[in-house]
Amino acid sequence: MQVSVKLYSFAFCFILCWLPQISHCQSVGLRSADSLLATGHLKMAETRYLDFILSRSDASVNDAVWLKMAYVSQQQKSLVNELYYLNKLNNRKPTEELIIKMDDLGKQYGLKGYETSDFSFFFLIIKKYLGYLVLLLLILAFYVFVVMSLKSFRKERIYVTQKITFVVYLISVIILTNLPDIYSSGIVKNAVSVLRTNPSAAAEVSGVVARGNKLHFFGKRDEWLLTFWDNTWCFVKRTDVLLIN
Repeated sequence: MQVSVKLYSFAFCFILCWLPQISHCQSVGLRSADSLLATGHLKMAETRYLDFILSRSDASVNDAVWLKMAYVSQQQKSLVNELYYLNKLNNRKPTEELIIKMDDLGKQYGLKGYETSDFSFFFLIIKKYLGYLVLLLLILAFYVFVVMSLKSFRKERIYVTQKITFVVYLISVIILTNLPDIYSSGIVKNAVSVLRTNPSAAAEVSGVVARGNKLHFFGKRDEWLLTFWDNTWCFVKRTDVLLIN
């Protein structure tokens, strides 16, 4: 499914008309940026929004700012920044609509990494309800621990398989809790970024990836990020990408 540029711009304009009504406690700098955006001074508005973003953590930046930055980038025809801010918004409040929209943009411009897949939807659900899921799993783990402790107190037999299963379960909960730190993603910001077989500038070149493509990372080593590109495990330099999360 392709999204036309006109329809995409209209959607942003429509949302922008309503977003100012969501929050009544914006800072002076943010109100100034909104005013500049409303009068069409995109570059100055972008600078004010960036100042606002850099002055606080990502978690404290409301959804409206990410969407407005994506709109400004779209109007300035900066595809990389547009995708970056849409991803930041999706990282803050993931929705199926945003994933599909980014997938459409990726197809429109021939970029990889934005494809809608079972994994992306699975990660979306896990990330959206991670806190509740971990709490539920911990409650279950506590219940099993109490039952096993009572069995031990009563001198009842606890099978080795039960102990192993419980340990594996706890390890799984720990991995799930740290999933956002283990798995991350980013957008290539350079015209061409070189991929290496090992985390070193002297390592053999595994391939290249062009600006705008989205990479998924499964760990890091110093300033290098481990990714899977074109069916090959390789490393990309941290400074070559805009990290989303």
